[in-house]
Amino acid sequence: EIRNADLYAGQPYIVTALAEHGTLETELAATNGLGLDVDQVITWIRQASMGVARAHDKSLVHNDIKPANLFLTANKECLVGDFGLASRVPPLPLVGVARGATPETAAPEVRAGWATGVPPAAFTTDVYSLGATAYWLLAAQPPVNLAGITGIPARMAAAATQTTPGLRDVAPHVPAPVA
Repeated sequence: EIRNADLYAGQPYIVTALAEHGTLETELAATNGLGLDVDQVITWIRQASMGVARAHDKSLVHNDIKPANLFLTANKECLVGDFGLASRVPPLPLVGVARGATPETAAPEVRAGWATGVPPAAFTTDVYSLGATAYWLLAAQPPVNLAGITGIPARMAAAATQTTPGLRDVAPHVPAPVA
C-alpha cells in the first residue's frame, strides 16, 4: 500500500506500508539451498507480476526485482517493494534509463548498457527480472555466478558475458512446462 508520495529537496519519495513478514529472500534462505516449492513460486511470481504491471500502468519501471525486494504479507501473499531505483518511462519510445539494478537479475541489455552509462529501463527489463527471480527461487542460485566479483560495474560486466544454465540442469525437480 502506498501511503504517501511527494518531493523532498527535489527528490521523489514514496511511503509504503511496513513489510513485517519477510521476503522471498528469507524464504529461500530457509531451504538450505534446495529451492522453493514450484507451485508456491508460480503463485508468488504471478502476484509479483500483477504488482509490476500496476507500476507499468503508471509508467514506472522497478529496475531491481529480486528475491529481497519481494515481500510477504501475513497471509504469505507476495508484494513488490523497494522502488528506490525505479525509473519513469517516457511515452515513446517507452525506454528510460535505469538508475540501478542487481546484476544477478538484470536483463542482458541492462547489463550491457551499464558499461556505456546508459542502461535501459523498459517494461521488458522488469519482465526479464521477474523470470530471473523465479529461476533463482526454484534453483536456489541466481541465473549467473558472480561469486568473488566485487563492485557493480565488474559484476554487470561479468553477468553480461555469462550464459545462464538451463533451469532443469540445476533444478531437475522443476517440471519441463514450468522451466
